[in-house]
Amino acid sequence: MRVFIGIPLSLKTKDKIGEILDYFKQRIDQKINWVKVDNLHITLKFIGNIETYNLTKIDQSLNKIKQQLNKEKYYSKFIDLIPAVNPKIIYLKIDNDNIPKIMALIDKYLNNSMPNTNYLPHITLGRIKDKINKTNINILKKYPVDISETFDCFILYKSTLTPQGPIYQPLKIYKL
Repeated sequence: MRVFIGIPLSLKTKDKIGEILDYFKQRIDQKINWVKVDNLHITLKFIGNIETYNLTKIDQSLNKIKQQLNKEKYYSKFIDLIPAVNPKIIYLKIDNDNIPKIMALIDKYLNNSMPNTNYLPHITLGRIKDKINKTNINILKKYPVDISETFDCFILYKSTLTPQGPIYQPLKIYKL
């Protein structure tokens, strides 16, 4: 089972990002797999493939983390691409002083028993299939973004890859 930890977005924020995606779809003429609006979320930690018996351990860890958190406001002010050379991902950078602390708690409580990858808090907008040209990079980076929202939970998601795109299924919601 492939799993990750993320923060869900409100319908209002998803609609706002949906407008951004529509704008780009009309102006960028390259092969980009845009994320479906229903799949938008803030990625906290991609755990990867696990055996079902590990879910109990992960759940216990996430319950401990939940007890140490409060509702938080986050912001997104710009779009960026990663990696810097030959980018493959278009994303909204998330600003919140406590999200890196939350990510560190996740690493601590999962005891590094899961793949240890440093993730930047973000909302993935699209995956670039071909080399992107500078004109399209400028269109992306110059788009004015002003998103803010308070999150009051995080979710352990199951991710199933299909030819039509990923399907994300909440396994458990952790209310703050």
